Formats: sequence, structure tokens, C-alpha cells
Amino acid sequence: MRFVINAGLCFATALGLFIIGAVVGTMTAAAHDVPWLEGEARAPQCQEALRIADRAYRSKAFYLYEARGWPAHMTSKPVLQPIDDIDLSGGDSVVADPDTFVIRDKSQGGQAFDYWQKDARNSVRLVLGEEALGWRGNMYSLYIVPEMLDAKAFEAARDTLDTALLESWQVPLVLRTAGGAYWAISTEAGGAYLANWSVLAVRRGVLKPICTVRFVEQETGVLGLLPPDVKALADSLDSTLGSGFEAGTLQPTAHLRYRSQQTWANVILRPWALSRKPYNSRCEVDAALKLWSRGGPQAKRVYRAIQRQYPAALRALAETYVVRFGKTSSEADSMAGRTLDIAFRSYFFFSHEQLAKQMQR
Repeated sequence: MRFVINAGLCFATALGLFIIGAVVGTMTAAAHDVPWLEGEARAPQCQEALRIADRAYRSKAFYLYEARGWPAHMTSKPVLQPIDDIDLSGGDSVVADPDTFVIRDKSQGGQAFDYWQKDARNSVRLVLGEEALGWRGNMYSLYIVPEMLDAKAFEAARDTLDTALLESWQVPLVLRTAGGAYWAISTEAGGAYLANWSVLAVRRGVLKPICTVRFVEQETGVLGLLPPDVKALADSLDSTLGSGFEAGTLQPTAHLRYRSQQTWANVILRPWALSRKPYNSRCEVDAALKLWSRGGPQAKRVYRAIQRQYPAALRALAETYVVRFGKTSSEADSMAGRTLDIAFRSYFFFSHEQLAKQMQR
């Protein structure tokens, strides 16, 4: 659907009257506390990574990688991390401890840097390589570099060097233990929703993954966590966006789809993280969606399905909140009304003026 929409409370307020607070239906209990570890779970680095992940998971950050701050009483010290404000303009996205890293402007224009660990340990050093990709932002790779290589030799050998983090859109977290050993956390896994975190450590001169922090079961995925009635609504809303075939993640349709998928992840697992209000009001979204439904038989069928599915999704979501978060019926009803409204509006984005002109026709 090229005409972008959002939510307020016109349709939702009426639907709220139909919510049934009793816990009926079934919901599969989580097999793990979230998040959880796989791999060398007892390794000190993995235990600290889990504490960092848990803090991020329980924060109000919409995306986990946006969470800032550190748990109390950390034994490791962060020495390299993203800036506090997420910036896609490229450059200046890294905060590095000046006592640990030397920053080298490899582009000679302030758009891309290499971050060199000053003092090699066990004959190797960490180097974070940054590649500037213009308006798309920067990509990052974390290398383990022999002490003997200087910057020029590093550039010549870059493609042959060991790395466990290659071409990530997210700046990794690099930490140093009290004993001086370095380790890292990669918070990106191919742009997946609630992506796994990979914990990396230097072992015998090699940077290797030692454990994984998981937030969802890999085989399930986010939409697989939704109750059937909620998933049915999500599928209908998704069909309003069109196929978006071969569209990159920065194209409008693909961006809306990615954003809505992450919104559903928060709806079902982290409802407290839905603090951002969508751009358009619910009244605007309802009006625009009704206009869109006049575009043909298929659009009308989708529109009617959404109207029919919304009350059932609202009831199912409220029931889920009672079971998963121990909410009372009234608390769950209120919570479901708010989060489903946000998820509904997350599929659409359009100018107020555009809608006004369409309504006048």
C-alpha cells in the first residue's frame, strides 16, 4: 500500500468495549528466561554479556542496540562502543577510550577511521575497521592483527586477516577484563528482529565466538510468537504494503515492513518499549485505510478482514498479557489496547496534507 497510514483511537475505542478479561485460549510458555545463553555459558565474559543484554531487554529502547548504560558492578570496562545518539549519516559513530585505541583517519576526509589497540597483547591487537558507504552509513569489521603489522601492511593484508565480525552496520561493544584481556559483543545478526548477540573473545591469537545471547528461539521467529488471532491481523496489515520485492531496507515499503516487524516483537515480548508514538493519528489511519479500500475488490477484502480481525486480536493479546506478565484483566485490556493500536499504525506513514487532499476528492 503506497498510501501510508497510522493510528489514534477512533476505531480502537469502540473495539475496547468487546475485550473479555478472562484468560481463555492457550499460550505456549517460554522455554527460557529471556534473554538466555548458549555456548560457553559459564565463561565470565558470557555472564557479563548476559547482564548487559538483560539490562537492554528490560530498557525502554525500541531497538536493543539503542539501549545505553551498563549494569552495576561490572568487572569488565567498556573501551569502545557506539555513540549515545544513533546516527546514520556516517562517521563519528564510535566512542573509543583514548588510553586504549589510536584513531586513524584512513579516508583523509573524516568519513571513515580505523581504531587501533595501542598495546598489543600476546603479540596481537584488535583493530576496528570502518568503511564509509555514503548516505547508507558505515560498516564495521573487527580484526585480530599481528603486532608486527603497521597501518600500511594492515591495509594490504586486510582481506586475509582473522575476523569474527565482518561488515556489520552496528558498532560492536569492546570490553577489557580486570586482567587486561579483550572481548567483544556483536549486537547485529543480519538485521533480524531481536537479533542474537554474539560474544567474541581472543583465544590463542584468534578472535572467535564463545557464546550467543538469545532473545527468541531461532526456529520460531517473531511472528511465530504471536497468538493466531494477532498473527492473522498482522498478515492482513502486511498485505496493505504490497510485495516490496527486491526492495532494500531503506526503501519505503521495506522500511515500513521492517519497522512493523520489530514493533510486533516488542508488542509480544517487550510492551514497555513501545514509548514512541507513530506519526499519524488513529483517525487519520482509519480514514486513509477506508479510502484505500475503494481501490478494488482485493483492497476491499483486506479492509474487511482487518475490521473483523482487530477485535479478536485485541482479546487474544489481552489474554496473553495476563498469562505472560501476570497482569489483571483490566490492566491487560488497557495494555493490549495501547500496544495493538501502535502496531496497527506502524504499517503506515503519510503526510497530513496528503490525506486532507485525498479526503476532498
